[in-house]
Amino acid sequence: MIVKAEKNFRHQISKGTEYQVLEIIIKRNSNVISYRIVDNDSIPAIYENSLFSVVSNYMENASVIFDDAQIVMSHKLITDSKLNQTHTEGFWGAFFEDDPVAMRILEEVIVGGHE
Repeated sequence: MIVKAEKNFRHQISKGTEYQVLEIIIKRNSNVISYRIVDNDSIPAIYENSLFSVVSNYMENASVIFDDAQIVMSHKLITDSKLNQTHTEGFWGAFFEDDPVAMRILEEVIVGGHE
């Protein structure tokens, strides 16, 4: 899925720039929708969808997981990663601790999303 920033957000998001969506997160209690994208700082961060318009709504190899708090649509490589079972904070916790397996998975998702 590709979105285009409709406005700037600090230095992380630039109006008119397109970003690949890594995850769609829907908070059940508030229906707030957020996207995890790789921002201008090269960080896979979460931003509210109101900052963007959708350029392409196709998300390759998408998988949906949910619990009482949220619904998350993400790439199957991320949702099926063993890091979600072995790391207390799941895939993203491992990624932000510089886990090399998580970094390789994310690189594969990003490269695959641009083909």
